[in-house]
Amino acid sequence: MRLIHVLVACFLFSFTGLAQQPTETPPQDINSIGAYSFSGLKYPLGVNGERREYYQIQYELSDNLRVQLDAFYNKFGTRNRLRTALLTKVNLSKKWYVFAGPEIEYDMNRELGGDGVRLGLDLGMGYEVNEQLFLEAGFNQNLNGSRVGPYGTMGDSDFFTVRSRFKF
Repeated sequence: MRLIHVLVACFLFSFTGLAQQPTETPPQDINSIGAYSFSGLKYPLGVNGERREYYQIQYELSDNLRVQLDAFYNKFGTRNRLRTALLTKVNLSKKWYVFAGPEIEYDMNRELGGDGVRLGLDLGMGYEVNEQLFLEAGFNQNLNGSRVGPYGTMGDSDFFTVRSRFKF
């Protein structure tokens, strides 16, 4: 029954991704310079002033190896969170890849240290359906025992993720 609830929630929340507004981007010739690429998006403001932004810088070291820096900013209610990850991605085939790297999440409403900072290790596998659609499944291991949970929650902070990303 829990699996059915999770699948229904994923289906319903996928429509939110279709309503996203991309951030302003510079002209195309600046957006991808050599082996570098930059992308980002900002979701519409929520009813209560919620704000979500995502930025990504990627550098190709070779045809099968990339380094990626992700930054997520979330504001919900009175909470502000900043999460960054430095991932290494290795292509297993033309469509399949694995990724791993450290992640840090900082709760800006708390003092630095203690439960305000969560250090994690992000591991997973992804599939590129086409140039616009990516599917990923991963596991994030809490490294410092922080009570700061994933994506703005509190409590147990080891978690599995299933993500999809659609580029316009």
